[in-house]
Amino acid sequence: MAEKDSKQAKISDHEEQVDRLSALPDEILHQILYRFATKFAGTTSVLSSRWRSLWKSAPFLNLDSDPYRGSKSGNSDFENFVGTVLSLRDRVADVDSFRFVYVFPLRRRTDCDPLNSAIDYAVAHKVKYCLLYLRAAQGNLSIFPQSIFLCKSLKILRLRGGYGAFRFKPSKLAKALSASNLKTLYLDYCKFKGCQGMNVRTFRSRTFGSIPLKQGSGLRFVLQS
Repeated sequence: MAEKDSKQAKISDHEEQVDRLSALPDEILHQILYRFATKFAGTTSVLSSRWRSLWKSAPFLNLDSDPYRGSKSGNSDFENFVGTVLSLRDRVADVDSFRFVYVFPLRRRTDCDPLNSAIDYAVAHKVKYCLLYLRAAQGNLSIFPQSIFLCKSLKILRLRGGYGAFRFKPSKLAKALSASNLKTLYLDYCKFKGCQGMNVRTFRSRTFGSIPLKQGSGLRFVLQS
């Protein structure tokens, strides 16, 4: 009997803690969810009825394929997950921050489908910050929807490559950026064809020598390797 009472007391304490947490403003709860990948943020829907829709309206989208890496069908499972998340999200909620981490090789054009659909969704919902991290990809600029570079709301774009991802000619990158509103472009572990010893100064001169950006755009480059 005492053991049963003890369990009930613990359940009651847990429910009280959840109620206190749920009473916080949406802005604070969104900050809590921001620290989790969308896959895990969605599991908070079991806490209470309020949490069921909270993650759907969060001003961020954090899609990480790493949890699917150990599965034989990980690539397709992640694609299904991305489709489900995008279909369940609040259609009127903006996406201020978008993060996409992809650990699978991009061997076929269809392998880009999760990335393309997620980027298009983020662009349509006024994304301001975008991080694309392709950890095991072989690709180039052509794999991206042009919408990411034409997005008027996007201010910060970070491309982080791995194992040869993000290999492109500076001239092609310049052409894609010529109509953008970007303020900062981070290029982490990216490779530029025909450019040895690349740094910020040479990147600017070689890239924008013939295709200048809009005057006064103030675009800043941060190269890392």
